[in-house]
Amino acid sequence: SADAYVVPDVVIRPTEGEYEIILNDTWFASYSMSDYYIAMMHQADDPDIKTYFQQKHARCSLLLHNIERRRQTLAALTGAIWEWQREYLETHHALRPMTLKDMAEKTGLHISTISRAIKDKYVQTPYRTLPFKAYSNAPCGKTASPFPKTPSRKPFAS
Repeated sequence: SADAYVVPDVVIRPTEGEYEIILNDTWFASYSMSDYYIAMMHQADDPDIKTYFQQKHARCSLLLHNIERRRQTLAALTGAIWEWQREYLETHHALRPMTLKDMAEKTGLHISTISRAIKDKYVQTPYRTLPFKAYSNAPCGKTASPFPKTPSRKPFAS
């Protein structure tokens, strides 16, 4: 079978004595509302055309707002993982047990929001690329590894 490659959603990169959390969403910077269409919305004399532009403007504003909320959520979750799993990320010791509830308490987000936010998302560390869920699957009081025995995906090589 063909190898599957993963492009991480977040990168945790070492810097001088610290680590940097980078959202891998450079694609977002290229999206914005067109000044031309905004001007047309303000200059439209026909009420139907003005309403049409206002509706499209509202939908676009909501989309951009939701993308920004997604970015903030991923940044907050990565920060919580960094705080909770810092020893693992720095020294590659065992993961500390961490549940979605722990993440919710650290971030102030609802558990269902966290569950949706980390679904099919990956974090690249200096050691390996793992799904977000790998950091929250460590069962309390057990030593079982949250990592698959045979990785089904390989990190994207840059």
